[in-house]
Amino acid sequence: MCEIRVKEFSFLSSNKYTEIHGKMWIPDRDVEAVLQISHGMAEHIDRYDEFARYLAARGILVVGNNHMGHGNSIVNKDDLGYFAIPIKGMNKRKAENYSSSADLVKDLVHITKTVKKHYPGVPYILLGHSMGSFIARRYLMEYGNELDGIIIMGTGNQPEAVVNAGLAITKMLIMAKGDRFRSELIYKMMFGAYNRKIDNPVSGDDWICTNKETLKKYEEDELCGFKFTLNGYEALLSTIKYIINKENIKKIPKDVKMLINAGKEDPVGDYGEAVKQVYETYTAQGVKDITLTLYDGCRHEILNETNKDKVYKDIYMWINDHVIHKIVE
Repeated sequence: MCEIRVKEFSFLSSNKYTEIHGKMWIPDRDVEAVLQISHGMAEHIDRYDEFARYLAARGILVVGNNHMGHGNSIVNKDDLGYFAIPIKGMNKRKAENYSSSADLVKDLVHITKTVKKHYPGVPYILLGHSMGSFIARRYLMEYGNELDGIIIMGTGNQPEAVVNAGLAITKMLIMAKGDRFRSELIYKMMFGAYNRKIDNPVSGDDWICTNKETLKKYEEDELCGFKFTLNGYEALLSTIKYIINKENIKKIPKDVKMLINAGKEDPVGDYGEAVKQVYETYTAQGVKDITLTLYDGCRHEILNETNKDKVYKDIYMWINDHVIHKIVE
């Protein structure tokens, strides 16, 4: 194994307001591939440190940022769950119809292009988890030619009518309460049923993971588990609306290598059923190299489950077999 150097970086978001912060885990050897991480809702990139070190020790450079409104990509703690709107210089009507969904993707693309300048010709993979998987799927539809591979983790497949209804309610609440309001109604609509299949849950977060140590750390972390603002929900729902649009799905490059993985007990993916639907949709679209892996007994965060060592190895082997094409014994 090799030494790993961790480097922090920052840049101005494409919204021209938020300072985006991120990290790179750089192996002290030839870089065989780059894996970029798009993290999930109400968490941050530091939670991927163990996974990133595992891959970096095997020659894969890992890079990831805190999305706006997450981690240290905020102006103050009131910005957690708020995807800042660049109101300055924007007319009132445009501001009212603005969504941060596209900016979330553009920030990822900025990192991709910056890293590629330093590592030209190196295979490039994007991993998106949960909310980050929705952002990654939009990235794939708009900028898919930048990628050699994509890992879609902990994703879902919401019906269009449900998404449109959620967006309509969110926008009405924004008009009534303002975009920084944190709505208990929207929170319960989106997450209220996630513990329903768990016997004797200890907290409202039990659906995230079966690993009690992970849950304890998550609940003690002030940068995790916060409730989104209405502005944040609007961006999330707008992203989902974009990726389930049939015309946008047609934009996916057919030659991208794709791994879709999730826990079978993950409510975000409807306990595997919605994940299978995403797999079937992309297969029907003509994606040639696509792998589906569902883990028995695992909930939402498969990278933090009790069998995480197997998940790490499976991802590493998939990268080698499908993207790098290196034989690993």
